[in-house]
Amino acid sequence: MEKDTNLYELVTEALCQEQLDEAVNLIFQIAICDKKELLTPKVKSLKKECLEQLYILTEAYLDSNEVQEAEKLITAYLYLQEDERINTLKNICLQKKKQIDTVCIEQAEKTVQKCSSLKEEENKCHQINIVKYILLLLAVALILGGIIIGGFNSPTKRRQQDVVSIEKEAKDIMIDEGEIKKILSLLIVQWNNAHTRCDLSTLRSLYDYSDKIKFYGQYLTREQCVQKYLTIYKKLDGDFNQDIVSAITYSRTKDGEYRCNFVKSVTTKGKTQNYPSYLVFRTKNPGWYIVEESDEVTDRNLQKKSGNSMTNMNFVGKIDGKYKVTLNLVNDKGDVYGSYYYNKYDKNHTLKLHGTISGKQLQLNEYNEKGENTGFFDGKLDASRFYGIYTNYKGLKMDFDLSLI
Repeated sequence: MEKDTNLYELVTEALCQEQLDEAVNLIFQIAICDKKELLTPKVKSLKKECLEQLYILTEAYLDSNEVQEAEKLITAYLYLQEDERINTLKNICLQKKKQIDTVCIEQAEKTVQKCSSLKEEENKCHQINIVKYILLLLAVALILGGIIIGGFNSPTKRRQQDVVSIEKEAKDIMIDEGEIKKILSLLIVQWNNAHTRCDLSTLRSLYDYSDKIKFYGQYLTREQCVQKYLTIYKKLDGDFNQDIVSAITYSRTKDGEYRCNFVKSVTTKGKTQNYPSYLVFRTKNPGWYIVEESDEVTDRNLQKKSGNSMTNMNFVGKIDGKYKVTLNLVNDKGDVYGSYYYNKYDKNHTLKLHGTISGKQLQLNEYNEKGENTGFFDGKLDASRFYGIYTNYKGLKMDFDLSLI
């Protein structure tokens, strides 16, 4: 029992400091004990928490296409336990590796073709051996996502510098997005664990310290948010458990905040209920803080009470059974608008949507960034799904089936 307690304390410390590698090594020792049935329920719960952190962080790495980091975490997860959802992430990881290899080859071929078209103009200003050297650098730079090195004083140099500047900016944005998602995923894990453990100190540290938080429709200070939670916890006599049971989706608002959608499972007095929920984070020195917290059930009830007919709807699903998409809509008294993107390309290729709803029939026109009508959704909307026929700009019709989250 003494060894068991020491392991618990060490793992707790490692998780608090977000040292997942150390936590996994210690949990492996726990897993060995687990086979001998020497563990307390408290330590088994800690093992579950570590697995959950590994799973959520793996999702964040995959969302930001950091496949190598995701592979490490998948290995660590499988080291402790094998289940269906981590095997699903493992398959996604393998698919992304193949996609990255294919993209690298395609980029290299396109670069060589582009460089060949510039060769004639380059020869007017430079010797042929310099041209070949620059072309090689361009190809290698695009494949590795590096920085293109140039040395010309001609108009070609200016065009190359523009391309390099745009590519570097795009790469920096992708890196920032990936890092932000990793940070937010860990904060959400802390938020979830703080609710189950009634860890008021951690919960308090997660809320915005300077402005009021929109807390389930009310604007409260962070102390008021914590007290609201504590009142409910005491009312239930501590009979409360909360888990995140879905993937987390991230969307950036026009104000630079991040809305994180997920499904939380709440168990009280032996009854479990799922709630499509969300947290909105804003960055402030020295980190990210919650500025809004709620769930879809509460929002709908508040809208009914206020007489406001505007509703937000978020969907995930597939077009033609294979193209994964994320779709966000606002229904303002029958005028429906929003956007969607193919998960393969993330939010860098968002398409606008606008249409109308009549009864259960929802029709949406799709527009690209130039304002051109590039597609059409014709479907039915019920309590949990949006499904029907999608027609692309070529007139090709495909089934779509999206689930409300």
